[in-house]
Amino acid sequence: MIDPITAFATAQAAVKGVQAAIKLGKDIHAITNEAMAFFEAKDVVQRAASKPKTGFAGSDTAQAFQIVMQAKQLDDAEKELNQWMVL
Repeated sequence: MIDPITAFATAQAAVKGVQAAIKLGKDIHAITNEAMAFFEAKDVVQRAASKPKTGFAGSDTAQAFQIVMQAKQLDDAEKELNQWMVL
């Protein structure tokens, strides 16, 4: 299992790959791998964001906040990908 930070970077790279493929006029079959990588990475980040933190240490709180913000960014990226695919 990959950590949420790596998963977030993977998801961002997948979004860029899908957008580049769409700009080049590729069909849905050509972007399947990138789309799957995005959704798998998004799932890892979402699961990490939903885990309750037991401690109140500053670094744990900061990391939890960062993961929740990354989950929000991936939600926004998913909406953007949806718009790209509709076009």
